[in-house]
Amino acid sequence: MIQCVRPPNGPDYCSRVCCTNTMKNATRIKMLNSNCEVIVLYKDIITYGFREQYYTEARRRGILFVRYTNAAKPVVRRRDERGEMSEWGELPAGNLALTTLEVRAHEPVLDQEMVMHPDLLVVSTAIEPSEGTKQLAETLHVPLSSEGFFMEAHLKMRPMDFMEEGIFIAGMAHYPKFIEESIAHALAAAGRAITILSQHPLYIGGTVAQVNQDKCVGCLTCTRVCPFGIPQIDPTKVGNGGIVGAAWIDPAKCQGCGTCTGECPATAIQLVSYNDDQIMLRESAGLGAWIPAEVGSLKFEVRS
Repeated sequence: MIQCVRPPNGPDYCSRVCCTNTMKNATRIKMLNSNCEVIVLYKDIITYGFREQYYTEARRRGILFVRYTNAAKPVVRRRDERGEMSEWGELPAGNLALTTLEVRAHEPVLDQEMVMHPDLLVVSTAIEPSEGTKQLAETLHVPLSSEGFFMEAHLKMRPMDFMEEGIFIAGMAHYPKFIEESIAHALAAAGRAITILSQHPLYIGGTVAQVNQDKCVGCLTCTRVCPFGIPQIDPTKVGNGGIVGAAWIDPAKCQGCGTCTGECPATAIQLVSYNDDQIMLRESAGLGAWIPAEVGSLKFEVRS
């Protein structure tokens, strides 16, 4: 059994479930046939939590573990019925039952090359996102992780939520996980959905951004910088100077991150309860006499 088999330029992350399943399968083979020799070639064994007991049981039953590195990866070759040796994947179509496998691996402890001729070769490949993941993420306006899986709003506090309200994540769409973890994640996502469906009516609130259409010049800055794609240009709204099309932000979808507020060149966007005047008033107590008597539309009384 060879762990962490990846194609060239393939994903370089741990799939989490491979090592534990390898321990289970190898142990099962030993239970069915104690005379069978099982060898596991690995880079690192990841059997976290109580799953370490599978690793311990596998070693107790005499399963051999040989470590390899990226600099000295195992080489698999096949010899066909004609006696010709070829690299894995290059053998032409034929009677594969008559194929002889040859696996070469460098043993780092003995500093020697091992040559094995297994009857059966099992490889653990990386679990990758489905082909439609990227397209679905673009449709739903939800982010993806660097590995290509859907990314949660917060790993610890909101592991089943997206930043886009009303959409939840569960199972291996999140990242590779075991069936019991997928079930627990699905139950949590269902619970979050029930909290919304059980409310009638729904209330929105909190810190959201609002657009002052009288100041908006339709420059599209907010639509470009928003990480959630919330601001839109509404052609029915009239902006500064009578321009047709002003920005509009849906308060039910706004996450209140303040990115558009800070980037708007016309200061046409303000956060509710965090507008410029309120921030200046809040800072005035700490700044004291260091602030001018007038800032914008505010007047301060400087006391000694």
